[in-house]
Parts: sequence; C-alpha cells; structure tokens
Amino acid sequence: MSKPIHSENRAQEPITTSDVGYKRPPKHTQFPKGRSGNPIGRPKRTAGISIRELLDSDQQGKNGAVVSKREALVVRLVNDAMAGNQKAFGRFLNLMTDAGLLRSETPPRQHIIYLPDGPSPSPATYEAWKRKNGIV
Repeated sequence: MSKPIHSENRAQEPITTSDVGYKRPPKHTQFPKGRSGNPIGRPKRTAGISIRELLDSDQQGKNGAVVSKREALVVRLVNDAMAGNQKAFGRFLNLMTDAGLLRSETPPRQHIIYLPDGPSPSPATYEAWKRKNGIV
C-alpha cells in the first residue's frame, strides 16, 4: 500500500506517471502562468436588429402589391387563427383587445329556458311552448 503524498512533499518529488491522469495533465501541456487558454476571447455580441425597422419595411404580396410587414403579419395571424391554430387565435384576441377593436355584443335573442319546479314537461308541452315563444 502506498503512502499518501502531502502537499509539502509533493513539490520536492519529481513528477511520475502516477501523478498524471484525470484532471491532472502533465506539466509540459499545461498553460504557463499569465497565458489564457482562449487568447482571442469571447466573440463580441453582434449589433442588434431594430424591430421597428424590421416591421416598418415593405414586403411583396402574393398578387404583386407592396404591403407593410405589419399588415402581412396580421394577415398571417388571422389566416392561422381561421385555420384552427389556437395559439394564433389567442394572440389575435389579445391584439384585438389591446387595440380596442374587440366588440362585446349580446346576442339579439337569448335561448334560456326556464322550467317550472316540479315534473319536467312532456315533449308535446315543450314543443307548444317553443312555438308560442317563436323558437322553432
């Protein structure tokens, strides 16, 4: 069984192959003091793209007309919402609400049926009630 090497004894002993291994590279492959492993450094961040400039530009439409990118974005959002994409529909509703364009209307005739307490009416009674109230 070998004896553990303490830090003060380690500096005095020569490096052997047993001192080289995982997380212990040989001395001749280590970076010298004061020299970085990445001398060029981290790449600089690219200049950002202005979203305003991006949305204010124009785009060629399908029929050859020139439309703004904002308009093309809204058209795409509406088409996706109409195709059944629920995320697009939610974004469309948020856009309409934020713009103040969402109307809140009550239906002209509400179909609420109030049944009296007690036994439920027969089908014939129910049909007569619908004809009387113009629901049919």
